[in-house]
Amino acid sequence: MHINQQQIKQYESQYRARLINSLSGFKSANLVGTINDKGVTNLSIISSVFHIGASPALVGLIIRPHSVPRHTFENILQTKRYTINHVSADFWQQAHQTSARYAQEQSEFKAVGLNEEYLAGCSAPFVRQSKLKYALELREVVSFGN
Repeated sequence: MHINQQQIKQYESQYRARLINSLSGFKSANLVGTINDKGVTNLSIISSVFHIGASPALVGLIIRPHSVPRHTFENILQTKRYTINHVSADFWQQAHQTSARYAQEQSEFKAVGLNEEYLAGCSAPFVRQSKLKYALELREVVSFGN
């Protein structure tokens, strides 16, 4: 089967989104935990976390364009700290719900029923339910396009 761009544009928007999202194959599911300077925590599901290097240890992530408020990105820029928490079958539905629009003053942790956890040496919140989690410090922001 061959589908061209014109046909894709005619698909219903939800179907089109699922189709395009699936083209790259299996994706990891991660929750990025942040906190702002007012102490409000934020949690967002991100599937675009990738390895850059091992020595030094570098990990990258892609966040959608900053055309609307992106609390996760804004918090990372503000504090330079964030956590990555793997999503498991135990809480994938709660994790997915973090993609809904929440007011900046509302913590996604509380909204979806996940627990914040703070570990020594990191000011950003971890997800207690996650079995694999790690802290990061912002090194560089790279923008693509306009």
